[in-house]
Amino acid sequence: MSNNKENHGYAVEGKLMESAKGYLVLWSINAGSMRYSDMVNVARSNGLTQGQIPKLRTAKNAFAVAKDAIRNAPLPTLLELEGWDGAVKQGLDVKHLKRGNEYQVSILREGRMNGKLHKESTPVFRLEFSPPDTFDHVAWVQNYMRSFWDAEYIKKIDEGTTERPVPSQTLSCIRIEGYWDDTDINIDMMVEVQRQISAAFERTIISVDETLLRQHIKDTLVSLNGFNFLAGKGATYVPLRINDEDSSKSLDSLQNIIASFARGSAIDVNNENYYSDDGTPINRHRTTSNFRYLGLIDNKRELDYIRRDIGLAISREVTEYQAEVAALAGAFDIEKVEQFQARIAKMRVKKNKITQRLGRMEQELGGQIPIKRKMYTDVQQRLGGRLANIKNNNAVSAALLELTNFQN
Repeated sequence: MSNNKENHGYAVEGKLMESAKGYLVLWSINAGSMRYSDMVNVARSNGLTQGQIPKLRTAKNAFAVAKDAIRNAPLPTLLELEGWDGAVKQGLDVKHLKRGNEYQVSILREGRMNGKLHKESTPVFRLEFSPPDTFDHVAWVQNYMRSFWDAEYIKKIDEGTTERPVPSQTLSCIRIEGYWDDTDINIDMMVEVQRQISAAFERTIISVDETLLRQHIKDTLVSLNGFNFLAGKGATYVPLRINDEDSSKSLDSLQNIIASFARGSAIDVNNENYYSDDGTPINRHRTTSNFRYLGLIDNKRELDYIRRDIGLAISREVTEYQAEVAALAGAFDIEKVEQFQARIAKMRVKKNKITQRLGRMEQELGGQIPIKRKMYTDVQQRLGGRLANIKNNNAVSAALLELTNFQN
């Protein structure tokens, strides 16, 4: 998309120039990772602020990602093992335990037993995210990001009055031990598991991967009043302006960040070999992470597309909201009317946001957007049955009915 302000909001074909109503945003993010420090450098070179790039994960969530570094990790094949027929293949698996931040590390074995194929899993280690009381892991992540943006904080680091956050400081959060008190521990295996988890944790806690980037894109598009455009996955309609500012400024910011992310995870198309070492072709021309936005012309056909897709998106919000109100009605307690009224007030705010967003889109697109306003029959029946149980409180019943009413 051109950065020329004279062209923003217009589509040019030959000598024809027509006013555009908004942008069709098309994006796709492939697997990859980029260090936060590198993303900061890209942001600064494009005049972006901290809020215009993804935030890092919490340490706890980074650990949950890092633990997958050992999933399916191969172990030496055993030529013989008591009770098994012949060689036994081995590998590691890791599963989340229900309690806290703890994971089970197991050895998966596969081979033949008593002449039949057999698989079994044997727990060997407990892996846990367990920060010591002296380490504030929440503050560490915040301070790591501050160390690139906060001038006063950076000054303290340079003066030596504040310690610079480095990833190795987080390794005290990792704990590994035998699965049971009497588990026969293979020390070499435990050391290797801890080494791989630690390395992955240090990388993950200071990196932005495809999951964080996708969420950042979605959040940014929502902030621009974007709606899913049902022509395809990863397609969003964004109004031309938001809060009297051209939406293209924010879209350009996303485009620059994603272009840098894509370069870091791109396939080398200049490699002279077509086949990999195992003889299979390498797809060097597959689509990389990308972000594009196109001006949508102000004509009947394209506006009908937009109205229809926005109508479907808002209809889904309305019907989900009405079902939520019906569920709320079932939670009424005559002894807690005041608290229930507070919940009704929150739902009224939510309804107002939906109707206001619909009104803004109708104003921008210059016409009514068709949505499903009436409750589905089963939701209406469910609500009616629950209202019948709310006795001697007509005000509450009336308020609940008003919440579900989206008629003009």
